[in-house]
Amino acid sequence: MNIHYKIKNYFSQTVIAITVIAIVYLVGIDAIIAKGYVFLDVIEKDPVIAVAALALFLTIWQGLQARRHNRLSVRPLLEFGGYIGDGDKQKNKKNSKFEVTIVNRGVGPAIIKNFVLKIEGREKSRNNSQDYHDSLGELLENFKPLMNTHLSSGSAVQAGEEIVVLRFKYNAKTDNIDFINKVEILVEYQSIYKDEIIPKKYKNEHNLDHTEF
Repeated sequence: MNIHYKIKNYFSQTVIAITVIAIVYLVGIDAIIAKGYVFLDVIEKDPVIAVAALALFLTIWQGLQARRHNRLSVRPLLEFGGYIGDGDKQKNKKNSKFEVTIVNRGVGPAIIKNFVLKIEGREKSRNNSQDYHDSLGELLENFKPLMNTHLSSGSAVQAGEEIVVLRFKYNAKTDNIDFINKVEILVEYQSIYKDEIIPKKYKNEHNLDHTEF
């Protein structure tokens, strides 16, 4: 959770606290200490003040609820997926494919903050398209890359959109692709409100077989 999100939360809490203080001021601390039915006492003395204070509280509460609803209605949810094996289900294993995708299963766009590539635990690229492609090119020098997509900081993955971040062909009979277990991809993103930063990491933890993940 970043500092801007915390400040917004503190601001909301401060507004509620000020409202409570205002009600206490209007009612009087003595009345609060002496009686447990503050609003009844105020209504008896001056119903206009009580109604105004209650209306203020409800207005602020409704505003906070609307704000929360608006954020939930555009919340993104990025997930990694992909495929290992022969996508065409052919007997010719030369057409086998390894693929990693990222899809937004949320209801709003995901704004990319950081896109990081690690190989053997070492950071090779952070928000740098050239480093990303060069590092994967070096790793896949004996294979035929089909598509490697870098997600730039500030770019957006729309709701329902699926992007291939890594795809290459290999021969399932002769090629050993255990090296893919060394690859980690980290994406950090936000909603359009730019509140909390949400991390999502890919690391191959599946058997290298005909598998969707």
